[in-house]
Amino acid sequence: MSETVPPTAVRLGGAVVRAGCCSWADRSLVRDGGFYPRKTMTARERLAFYAEQFPIAEVATTFRFPPTPELCAQWVERTPPGFVLDVRAWSLLTGCPTLPDSLWPDLQGAVHPDRRDRRRLYPQHLPADALEECWARFRHALQPLVDAGRLGAVLLRYPG
Repeated sequence: MSETVPPTAVRLGGAVVRAGCCSWADRSLVRDGGFYPRKTMTARERLAFYAEQFPIAEVATTFRFPPTPELCAQWVERTPPGFVLDVRAWSLLTGCPTLPDSLWPDLQGAVHPDRRDRRRLYPQHLPADALEECWARFRHALQPLVDAGRLGAVLLRYPG
């Protein structure tokens, strides 16, 4: 099956080259610039408009909070075939400092008791099975993007 390539992407041999902005919600596009036709556009309208202009975007918000399958399904609904999203992996999955509130409520009790009141959560604060569950839930959340052919790359940002 051949890949749908939007008109703003370029095919070079067997590769598709896409260029876009970091995010459709970037401040320079939404508040500071004249990219969007109206400053009062909803998030839904902004993504749909952006996807008409560019074939790719990065989703950085997933670094702080993991997405839900419902949110990923909304991104699919709001974008055309051939458009892809590069998604940043949730910080906990790469060992970066993580907001404790970003952990699913039913997994909060898995945090080691001596680490529950900390301002930052790290993978080592969870037992291995809870961390594996976090990976599984992150993957499950991205499945609507995978099923629709909209997932580009999962970007893993490690602490440096």
